[in-house]
Amino acid sequence: MSNALAMSIFARFSNAASPVLLGAFASFPLFGVTIAQTVWYFRRYPEDSTTLKCFIASLLFIDAIQTFATAEASMTLFLRRKISTDYPLGILLHLYFTTVSVAIVQGIYTYRVWIMSMKNRLLLRTLILLMTCQLVAGTAFDILQEVHGDAGHLHIRVNDIFGTLSMGSRMACDILISISLVYYLNKWRPEVRRTKNVIDRIIVYVVGVGVVTSAFSALVFITWLALPQQVLFMLFFSILSKLYVNSLLVTLNARASLRNKNNESEFELE
Repeated sequence: MSNALAMSIFARFSNAASPVLLGAFASFPLFGVTIAQTVWYFRRYPEDSTTLKCFIASLLFIDAIQTFATAEASMTLFLRRKISTDYPLGILLHLYFTTVSVAIVQGIYTYRVWIMSMKNRLLLRTLILLMTCQLVAGTAFDILQEVHGDAGHLHIRVNDIFGTLSMGSRMACDILISISLVYYLNKWRPEVRRTKNVIDRIIVYVVGVGVVTSAFSALVFITWLALPQQVLFMLFFSILSKLYVNSLLVTLNARASLRNKNNESEFELE
């Protein structure tokens, strides 16, 4: 009887801890990419607005905290003396800061969509609604995890409600942002060949980063719904915020390359 109980506890521990460890292994290299991209951004674009630079600095700071929190969670899970599904402090910090960083990145993209759509209010309100739902429901979900303190309570009814709202609205917001950017970039694409080529390259960037973030948001959402007895969604959730931050940095840092391509095209035409 005691052996069966021990095996049951170990199985629950394995289901809870393995995705966290695998997600940690994937997230650490991405943090290095974030640092490199951020350094490149500040060196290459000193003329950007102070507000945008503050947002980028904040995202790097949050990403650093998440990385150390993930490391702390991994160490606590595998080095503590007893097998337990209690949440380490690092996991709780990771949940909170992921919710915040995703909201910041989605807010920056929402502002871009608003400008490109010639201040389409309906589209803006829809994106704000989805973004707010992700932030509020996500924060409520994070607080509930801290209150319950154990992965065994992960799929009680109230957690299911807030978790599904948060992950579903995050995925919907990502998809709507990507579709809107591609639509308006294509709509306002000029007939001048060299400018048209630049817009085509921007669309490729937008589609590329949009597919990555949307795909991982969808994987988090699907594994959350389809595998309620496991914590597999944490494997994808662990690297989600880093993908958001790097997707934003990629689009910002690509501007110099696009300008150079535009200048080369102009030279060739002349």
